[in-house]
Amino acid sequence: MDWSYGRPPAGIGHLGVSDQFVALDHLLGTGALAPGDHVLLLGFGAGTTLACAVLRILDVPAEYAA
Repeated sequence: MDWSYGRPPAGIGHLGVSDQFVALDHLLGTGALAPGDHVLLLGFGAGTTLACAVLRILDVPAEYAA
């Protein structure tokens, strides 16, 4: 995913706690992810708050398969 998707004013901008899920939806919707792919979701907060999750795509939901 390139910076143009999230860059304001052309893109969606910063959504706070939803950024990672909107980005995952975008990657699925554009066909950038396929079964077997791994995705790293990162979140940074004020101070030294950090959260991450590693996802393995097992299947692409039907609503994204078209």
